[in-house]
Amino acid sequence: SPSGMLGGERYAVVKCQLALLSTARSLQRQLQTYANSASTDTVTGLASALQDVVMALMRHSDYWRYGVVQVQPAGTLDDAERAFNQVVSQERAKLSEELTVNVDGVRRQAPRSESTPSNEVGQYLVVTLIVATGYPEFTAYQTPSPKDIESTLQRLSTLLTSDLLAFEVMWSPENPDDSLTEDELIAEYPERGIIEIARPVG
Repeated sequence: SPSGMLGGERYAVVKCQLALLSTARSLQRQLQTYANSASTDTVTGLASALQDVVMALMRHSDYWRYGVVQVQPAGTLDDAERAFNQVVSQERAKLSEELTVNVDGVRRQAPRSESTPSNEVGQYLVVTLIVATGYPEFTAYQTPSPKDIESTLQRLSTLLTSDLLAFEVMWSPENPDDSLTEDELIAEYPERGIIEIARPVG
């Protein structure tokens, strides 16, 4: 019988993506700092970088606005590596526009200034964590509650170094003085992979 039927997946690639209100400015600077100082050439370095990023996101949970947790199970190490690289390149493709725009010194500001006179209401920072792991017990959430995202992040931060295969963190826009409007958010994440976080009512 196919191994999938017996839950034979030994690996998982987890993508946890959060859109935060851009008033979480300090988070962007922290991420920049972690990115510059992380020693990603060792598994221990990767694991502590992952913990740093998770802790920073948890500290800013008040700013979470949209989120998604996607999990891709994989049967072999090769499959896990392939899936990880695929998710990373899909997410990078969304960033390249933004970065190219900055490199050329051109900014897409048109819709921004009309709707919000620089008071940053309804502007976002998107943070994406992609982790390949030998620990397959993760749940995918299409409409995650803050609790679901918290438990995913907690589980990621407590992965044993032996279970951590690869880790990538990205944020958009990369420029700390920039943010995405709701329209840009929807345009750059058109598959609605990003879903409004189901917050408990009342």
